[in-house]
Amino acid sequence: ELRFKGKRQFAVEANRVLAKLENTHRLLLEKICLLKNMNPELIFSLTQDFDTLRILTVLSQETVILSQIGMNPPQFKLNAIFRDALIDNLRQQSVFNEILESTLETLLNHNEVRQATSILIEIGETARLNEILNNRDLLNVINASIQDSIVRGASQELKDWLAVAPYLSGEGRIGEIVLNFYISLLSLNFK
Repeated sequence: ELRFKGKRQFAVEANRVLAKLENTHRLLLEKICLLKNMNPELIFSLTQDFDTLRILTVLSQETVILSQIGMNPPQFKLNAIFRDALIDNLRQQSVFNEILESTLETLLNHNEVRQATSILIEIGETARLNEILNNRDLLNVINASIQDSIVRGASQELKDWLAVAPYLSGEGRIGEIVLNFYISLLSLNFK
């Protein structure tokens, strides 16, 4: 109960801050809020506006709503509290499905399958997730990405795939047990 009360209070405060933004800036953030990590290609694909990078840079310098986490090329990440508030607000609007589909299409077109599946799990869209995972081409991309993460020793990427593992069943697919094994192996943490 206390955890949810605190979350509600953070959401109230986040919405107060968001309400103080220019309307165009708030609408821009709503359009891109589903992205966990934002790079110029993804941002432009979603907004079709070259000025967006400048606006995000200014917002990252003048607010705590988002941070610029990379310089060349510029990359941004929304503060988790504000991202949650933006997504909650967006879910109550009629444009939610349109923005979700646009975001998913953009991510999949840029081979950002991990981010797309992560978003679907986060918002509880398991039917849409299963639809993506039944696409043989995307499944091959997922398997290749997981294998690449293993070869490169990228244990955090493997942890990110762990949320998708229960949906990856069947012959030839890397399962949850194998992912956990490689995560343990890479972090030298055997239990």
